[in-house]
Amino acid sequence: MIAAFLLGAFAAPFAHAAGHPVTIVDDPRVLAELDTKGYGFAGLFGVDGKDDLKTLYDSAPAYHALVETVAADVAALRAEIKAGGRTLYEVTDGNVGRIIDMRWLKTNAARFRVVGVVNRLDRRDFAALGNETSCGEVRFIYRLAYSFKKNGKQLASRLPFNFSAIYRVAPDADGGCAGAAGRWTPQLDDRSMPAG
Repeated sequence: MIAAFLLGAFAAPFAHAAGHPVTIVDDPRVLAELDTKGYGFAGLFGVDGKDDLKTLYDSAPAYHALVETVAADVAALRAEIKAGGRTLYEVTDGNVGRIIDMRWLKTNAARFRVVGVVNRLDRRDFAALGNETSCGEVRFIYRLAYSFKKNGKQLASRLPFNFSAIYRVAPDADGGCAGAAGRWTPQLDDRSMPAG
């Protein structure tokens, strides 16, 4: 269903590659549209409406648990590095060890934005090894971004913190994968053909 949506709704951006499977979707227009069609980060946790991380942290128990797990890992890393004699900084412009400020994962100034969709139908073999029925995977990559006003100026950027959501691709009704794979291959249409 994800592949059908991507190619059905956005055939034009892929028309130049007709006959060749799409392996990555990174067109900002397509990704922005996916964000509004239910494939945004908050949708992973069943949250509709506001998608800021404070709302998500307060209303989605799974996201809350995820943040607490990352916070515990970061605290353990900080203790280990400190025991080794090196200090980690959350805010610095020096060339020293840095660590994420965990407040970014629970503020209304930050969101995770979809920055890529990766077709991994080649992972079908790995599912078979585990006695699972799957035609591979589709991976949604989300990147942490912030935007807020300070002293009348809008400050916005992205942070080096990514989240990957992996979906298994269901087989066709006959148990095969030809249809699933075919949905990732754009077809030529009149819009992509050069004029006479």
